[in-house]
Amino acid sequence: METYSPIKVKIFPDYKLCITFENKENRIFDMKPYLEDKYFAPLKDISKFKTARINPITIEWDGEIDICPDELYHNSVPLISPTSKRTKAKKIPNYAPTLRHK
Repeated sequence: METYSPIKVKIFPDYKLCITFENKENRIFDMKPYLEDKYFAPLKDISKFKTARINPITIEWDGEIDICPDELYHNSVPLISPTSKRTKAKKIPNYAPTLRHK
């Protein structure tokens, strides 16, 4: 099973992340179910959740919290482009600046 590292992340409301992976695929990852886990519980504080950033291989937050790139890729859903001919996608507002790995 192929896995890709994230290269860009946008923070959306309701504990969702819009992630661009190294294969150029954009996917939405919902962190809400993970917040019940003791390790991720500090991210319930939305100001801490908004510290999400790219490190060399995955996404991390303040407090040395990170998540496996396999988890991000395989448990996210594809973001369908508004230009896709298959279906009309909902427009997703830009809630936070895009963070890029340098």
